[in-house]
Amino acid sequence: MKSFDRWRTWAVVPVLLSLMGIGACSDAMTSASRGAGASREVTVSYCPATVPTWAAYQDGAGTWTRVVPASDFTIHFPLFTGRGGLATVSRDPLTTATALSVQYATADEFAAAAPNHSPCTIPSTIALFGTVSGLNGATHDGAVISFGSGSAELSSAVGGPNFFVVDRSNGPRDLVAVRSSTIADAVVATGIIIRRTLNLANGDTLPPLDFSSAEALVPAAATLTLGNVNLSGTSSQNVLLTANGTVGALGQRDFSTTTTRQYQGVSDAQLATGDLHQLFVTTSDGMGNRTETLWFRNIRDRRVTLGAPLQFDAPVSVTTQPYPRLRAQLPSYGEYNRSANVVYGREDGSSITLVMTAAYARLGDIGYDLVVPDLTAAAGFDLEWALASRSPFFWVVEEKSSSSGSGLGPLVPADGASSLDAQRFGFFAAPSRAP
Repeated sequence: MKSFDRWRTWAVVPVLLSLMGIGACSDAMTSASRGAGASREVTVSYCPATVPTWAAYQDGAGTWTRVVPASDFTIHFPLFTGRGGLATVSRDPLTTATALSVQYATADEFAAAAPNHSPCTIPSTIALFGTVSGLNGATHDGAVISFGSGSAELSSAVGGPNFFVVDRSNGPRDLVAVRSSTIADAVVATGIIIRRTLNLANGDTLPPLDFSSAEALVPAAATLTLGNVNLSGTSSQNVLLTANGTVGALGQRDFSTTTTRQYQGVSDAQLATGDLHQLFVTTSDGMGNRTETLWFRNIRDRRVTLGAPLQFDAPVSVTTQPYPRLRAQLPSYGEYNRSANVVYGREDGSSITLVMTAAYARLGDIGYDLVVPDLTAAAGFDLEWALASRSPFFWVVEEKSSSSGSGLGPLVPADGASSLDAQRFGFFAAPSRAP
C-alpha cells in the first residue's frame, strides 16, 4: 500500500506550517489603535514553550530595535508608519539548531494573523487499540485509521489485522477509517467508516472495524479535470477534515500525466456540520512546485487550473558584512497576491525565513524584495543566528494567494475557500563571512 504520510502532513500544514506563518503553538496577535493616523501598538502573544529567545522590531524602514517578552509571554511594539517587521529567534530544545524568522507586514495584518488561537494547554497522549477486517488481498487493499492527530496504516499483504493509534490532542475526536485499493498509480478509497465524537481513554480498545459490515460507507466519486500542469505529471489527493479535528486520507494519485481522473469523498448525506473536504493538486518540474488547495463540502465534478510557474533563478549576495546577506527579488503580485517568502536552511537544521505580505510591499512601493536584514543594531543579536560562512545550504522561494484571509497566518478552511502557491528551490554555498 502507498503511504499517505506526506499527504497527511500537507493536509495539516495549510490549515497548519505554517512554515511561513506568525509564531507557533497557538500564538496570537492583537492590537490597539491610538487614533486615526497615529501609531498602532501590536501585541504578539506566545505560549510559554514558544517564547522566542530573542526578538526585535522595525517600524517602517527604521532601525531594528530589540524588544523583550513580558512576563505574560507577550511582545509589544509600536508601528507609527502602519507597517513594519518582526524578527524572532527560536532554538530547537533537542539540538543546537536555531530558526531566525523575519516577517514584514502591515499593523492590521499583524493584528489579524491568528485571532482564533487555541489555549496554551499541553495535549494529553492516549494510545488506542483495535482490529480491522474486510480487506481484500487480491486488490491489494490497505486501510488508514485516523483519530485526532494520530493515524495507523494496515496492509492486506503485510502484518495482521491489529493496529494502535497514538493521539496527542484534547477533547472528543472523530475516528475515520478508510479502506483503499491500489490501482496503477492511484490509491482509490473503497470504503469509509466514521465514528463521531468519541471521548476515549488511554489504553481503550475500539470495537472492531469491519469494512464488509453495514457500518462501512460507499465513497462518493466525481471527475477532476486539471489545467496548466507540467508534462512530468500531476499529483492529487483528497482528505476529510472532520468538525472534531480528525484528518482522514481519502485517496491519492501520484505524479500522473493524465489530466482527467476520479477522486473520492464522503457523500453529502454522511457529512456532519463543520466537515470539509480538502483537495490538493500539485505539479512539479524538478526545480519547483505549483499547488492549488480547495476546501469544499460536496463531491462533484471539478476543474482545477494551476497558477503560472514562479519566474525566479536564484538568490544573489548583497554583502558578506557583517554576515552573509542574500536577496530574493520575486515577481510582484500578479495572481500570487497574498505574500512571498524565502527560506535558507543549513544542514544542521538551522534556518532563516523571510516573509513579506503584498500589502506591506505595496505601502512601500518595493515589490517582493526579500533581503536578509542587518540585525546587529538590535542589542543581543548573535551572528551565529545568521547563515554560517562557507556552509552549503538550500533555498526555497514561494509566492502565495488565497481567496480570503490576511497575508500572515494560515487560511481558515471554509466551504469554497482556495489557495494557490508556486515554489522554486535549489542548493548553493553560502558566501563567506569576513573574519
